[in-house]
Amino acid sequence: MKIAVVTSGYLPVPPVQGGAVEVLTQFYLEENEKLGEHEFTVYSVFHPEAEQAGRTFKHCRFRFIPHKSLGYRLKKKGFQLFHKCVFYDHHTEFFLHNVLKDLRKENFDVILVENKPGFVLPLSESTHAKIVLHLHNDHLNASTPHAQTILDRCHKVLTVSDYIKSRVATIHHSDKIITVHNGINLSAFHNAVPMDRTALGFTPKDFVLVFSGRLNADKGIKELLEAMLMLGNYPNIKLLVLGGSSFGNETGDNDFITSLKKMALELKDRIVFTGFVPYAEIPSYLSMCDVAVVPSIWDDPFPTSVLEAMACGLPLICTCSGGIPEETSPACCVMVERKDVAEELEDAVLRLFHSPQLRTRMGKAARDRSALFDKSTYAKAMLKTLEV
Repeated sequence: MKIAVVTSGYLPVPPVQGGAVEVLTQFYLEENEKLGEHEFTVYSVFHPEAEQAGRTFKHCRFRFIPHKSLGYRLKKKGFQLFHKCVFYDHHTEFFLHNVLKDLRKENFDVILVENKPGFVLPLSESTHAKIVLHLHNDHLNASTPHAQTILDRCHKVLTVSDYIKSRVATIHHSDKIITVHNGINLSAFHNAVPMDRTALGFTPKDFVLVFSGRLNADKGIKELLEAMLMLGNYPNIKLLVLGGSSFGNETGDNDFITSLKKMALELKDRIVFTGFVPYAEIPSYLSMCDVAVVPSIWDDPFPTSVLEAMACGLPLICTCSGGIPEETSPACCVMVERKDVAEELEDAVLRLFHSPQLRTRMGKAARDRSALFDKSTYAKAMLKTLEV
């Protein structure tokens, strides 16, 4: 089949600047390279490294939108003057506008839309291809504008978790809504060589917690810092904050991160912020830690940080949020409620801090459970669901 993939219009594919959705896209493209069953065309924003990486594919073409070029930006200014945004901002809708101009020239069997339900209606009016929406977030539910029409225009809606599936089903229960759980590159995490923790200022005797992911309020990082302040009588309990405010090699801090760092001043040498870390280096960082904490205070759809920690054999402390319970099990994760999160996190940390044998059992259970979420399993499931 001829399949077009329409990305979100923010980060490039291949994922040279990171991004969970973009990495997952790469996984099914790589699997198709092995199988050679389909011919893919990916519409992505331009990045020179992505363009270079794209040349290695035999069964996938990449159509890069030059979103930073002077000509593109001038045309976008004109677009803004005469175009009223329907679903997204002018950046996103102008990206789609450019995709549509190229896509109309092709004859695709399937168009796979990555996480942008607002793209479905314009695409369905421009092509006879079957539309498959791949939802990574709670972007399509009964309160979404034109929700029923969007669902009707989709041949299938693939959701990353049963939680997201339940949200789409608030529009209408339908067999076209299918869960395909995310996957990760297990071998990269199973075989990771731990980083020398002394390079980050930790000692072999420290009990190192790790938070991995974007630093925003929904991820619960503020509540985790509050828990760390409550643990002031335990100077060997340290925290590694792995990630930045966005993706790529950003150097500036936003207001939220600045506020976090002010809180962290009280922790002194008990906390380390890494900033953005290239995805390939994450396994080494995780493997040097003792416990992973995923303290999301929103309904996190299906965070890959949980899968990555499990694959590294780390016990977990997670909030009972969104799709997280689908990823973990009581054998490898201490689940905490979102009410009084900081206090719940403090209790969970101390429970594991004082129970090395429990941590060992949980770590083994985590690694075993991670086998359910191999990238190949995910990619094959994605390719199969695209068959029409």
